[in-house]
Amino acid sequence: MPDRQNREQLHAKIIAHAWKNPSFKEKLLKNPRAAFKEMGLDIPEEVQIKVIEDKPNSFTFVLPPSVAHAEEMSTQELEKIAAGYGMGGCSSTACTSGTGCQVCPATHD
Repeated sequence: MPDRQNREQLHAKIIAHAWKNPSFKEKLLKNPRAAFKEMGLDIPEEVQIKVIEDKPNSFTFVLPPSVAHAEEMSTQELEKIAAGYGMGGCSSTACTSGTGCQVCPATHD
């Protein structure tokens, strides 16, 4: 997978391309694996992909996978991790210590 900055750039590029190109948008919604591959992102077959188009007056909430040992962590620790999740990483000291993430399932830069 691309690193965090490249993921964010690729995400923006895919959105812009879908806004500009109705046929790509249709492909992205109907066959996201092919659309992502067209944009240079090859996602393994075992990974399930869902693309959802937000509409006016709608709200989409994505609940990420739970972190390991969540029941043993404080609400504050979990909120800090969750705050970083939407940005492609987490804020746990386990993730930023250079030893690799021991808390969440994410792969970090």
